[in-house]
Order: sequence, then structure tokens, then C-alpha cells
Amino acid sequence: MKKEDYRQWLSEKVVTQTKLVTAAAVAMLFFGLIAICLELALVKGIVGLFIGPGFPAFVTSLGILGAVLYSTWLRLPKHLGDVPHPAIVNGEEASVFIAPTMSVVWTFALGSIDSDRTWVERLLGLLALPQRLLVAGSYVLNRVKELRELNIPGCAAVLKVLFRKAERMEVSDLADKLTKTEIPGTLRQVSLIDGVIFLTRATVAVSLAPRMVDDLNAWKARRGAVDDTDD
Repeated sequence: MKKEDYRQWLSEKVVTQTKLVTAAAVAMLFFGLIAICLELALVKGIVGLFIGPGFPAFVTSLGILGAVLYSTWLRLPKHLGDVPHPAIVNGEEASVFIAPTMSVVWTFALGSIDSDRTWVERLLGLLALPQRLLVAGSYVLNRVKELRELNIPGCAAVLKVLFRKAERMEVSDLADKLTKTEIPGTLRQVSLIDGVIFLTRATVAVSLAPRMVDDLNAWKARRGAVDDTDD
């Protein structure tokens, strides 16, 4: 396939992914709002037992939930921040930032299910569920914006090399192959694309998930695209 074909395929894929991510953001915000309204009623009832029902209990409850929401927002970079990994690009040390996958975002939103957590930790996690859903929803809305602004030519060039390589590829080798591409910034955007796998145990390497390879092969067969020989 020619570079224009890879760009067209990626554009269509990103459109589909953007729709799915948008649906996820709407779901998080919708259920987060419902959950926080229910939690507000619960907290108001508990607070009302101490200071009496009415407006003071309502304001106090809002303050408590607002504090939890603000605390959750402050902790967002720790849980969903880009993770930097050292790499060699054009013979020099550089940092490659990798965005969290949507599965990581959903885990943050719904809470951990680790069996070694104490009942207190589980209770606190449950009480903060509405806030996590709202914060995660706002994070995913920003992900939608990033997908819409994706550098299609640059990302398609990376995916083209990976598809032809048909195996994991070190970042340093990618940089040698794509001399006109700003590798760290482009890989940050590539990490947003569903189906791209980053391997970071020793050095940073990139590969395509089998489902992405199958999707590209199916698209190529439908379009009758023929592989070219250019780099």
C-alpha cells in the first residue's frame, strides 16, 4: 500500500475510535452525575442526623462531596498521567511519553478489584466512585479532542513501518527509519491509537496487536490496495 492508503485507513479507524471514546466519556459523566446525586442524598441524610435537616445539611454535604471531587482531580496525574520512558533517538537520549490505555482509564473510573485491599479501602473506594467517574469522564473528553487533532500523516508513517516489519521494533530503529519524523511527539500520539502495543520492560519497543494487523489486511483486501516498494 502507498502512504496515502495508510493515511486513509488510519483516518477511518480514528473516526471509529473517536466515536467509541466519546460514548465512553458520555457514559462516565452520565452515570457519575446519577451516582453523585444519590451520594448527595445519602450524605445529606447522615449529616442531617448531627446538624439537623435543611439547607445547612445540604451545603455541608455539597462541601464534603466537592472536597472529595477536588482531591480526586488532584490525584488524576498520578493515576492517568503520561508515563515517560527513556529511549535512544538519533543517537541521543530522549523521553518517550506513553498515554494510558482506555482499559486503564476504566479501571481508575470503576475502582480497583484487588483482593488484598482492606474493607476500609474498599469502602472508601466505593464512596469515591461518583467522583472518579466524573473526573475520568472529563479526562476522556480531552482524549476525544486529542484524537480529533491526531497527526494522521506522522502516525500513519509509523504504522506503515511497523506493519511491514511485522514484529516489535525498537524506538531507535524507528528513528533511523523515519528520519523526517519527530519520533517522541509522534509516538505520544501513536500511543492514543487502539491496537498499538508499547513494550517497555528493558528498552522501548512498539508493535501492532494482531487485531490491528487483521483490520489493516481486511481493509487492504476490500480496497484492492497493492503493496508498493517505497520506504
